[in-house]
Amino acid sequence: MPEGRGVGASERKPRILIVDDQPEIRQAVHIALRNGNYEFRFAENGRVGLATAFSETPDLLLLDLHMPEMLGTEVCRHLKASLVTRHIPILILTSEEGTDSVVAALEAGADDFVRKPFDPRELQARVATLLRRMSNYFNTDPLTKLPGNALLREELQRRLDSGESMAVCYIDLDNFKAYVDTYGFEPASRVIQETARICYDEMVERGAPGDFIGHIGGDDFVIVSTHEHAAPICDGLIARFEARRGAFYNEQDLAQGYFHGHDRDGNERDFPLMTITIAVLLPSLHGITTLNGLAAEAARCKHILKALPGSNYRLFGS
Repeated sequence: MPEGRGVGASERKPRILIVDDQPEIRQAVHIALRNGNYEFRFAENGRVGLATAFSETPDLLLLDLHMPEMLGTEVCRHLKASLVTRHIPILILTSEEGTDSVVAALEAGADDFVRKPFDPRELQARVATLLRRMSNYFNTDPLTKLPGNALLREELQRRLDSGESMAVCYIDLDNFKAYVDTYGFEPASRVIQETARICYDEMVERGAPGDFIGHIGGDDFVIVSTHEHAAPICDGLIARFEARRGAFYNEQDLAQGYFHGHDRDGNERDFPLMTITIAVLLPSLHGITTLNGLAAEAARCKHILKALPGSNYRLFGS
């Protein structure tokens, strides 16, 4: 399964999450849509699908109704109840005849449905329609109210085309997925909203007049500033986040300095409290002239920083 968000790509592919307990159905959907210039994520049951939708914020979710561990209708209700995921369009896949199951899914928040076995052309058309409807609906992130991916890409492209000097601060949280799995979706929503406020406040207080902030999705943010303002912004971000982090945890976890959760392989272990990682890129010094190049370098730099303990930032290429 491909990793990463592809953030900053000049033509970011819509990300589709396929949730079905039958591998052959997941494969059939993938084959039907693979020529549509999409990225794909897969989940084998409702519980995994719900966690993946929250942590990766796909652009569309294809969801089977009857699965082990969690029914599709229950997944719909959870997704539509959360500020983080309520905007994601949901296309139901069902093999049931009649209308009762479809009505139940629509009442739970699904946006459309396709019956199995499906006609690939119908599936392609319904997926394209839902994605087009959502792209016209908003360019601002519904949770944080910050500019979203489309506006962020436009701003970065404009600055790259103009050749102006800039510092691009890629910000994300460490151990956030484990926090989501342990504390739940609504507390995690509050973490994202508070992080957005911290980022915005720091940009306003320590940044330059022409700075820009965007919310990529999930726990990922970007601040575009100048070389001389980047370090003060990062210092302030880390200080504010760590000062407010205590509100995210219960007393026991906060006192011991870690919380118990599951890693990506499902193994139980202890996780440090969330920290913040900021990779600062200076495109003109890196020789970066494209959004694809900027995204690739950001991923490489964040990987380096995330291997370090605690909150960290670094100006790469300075």
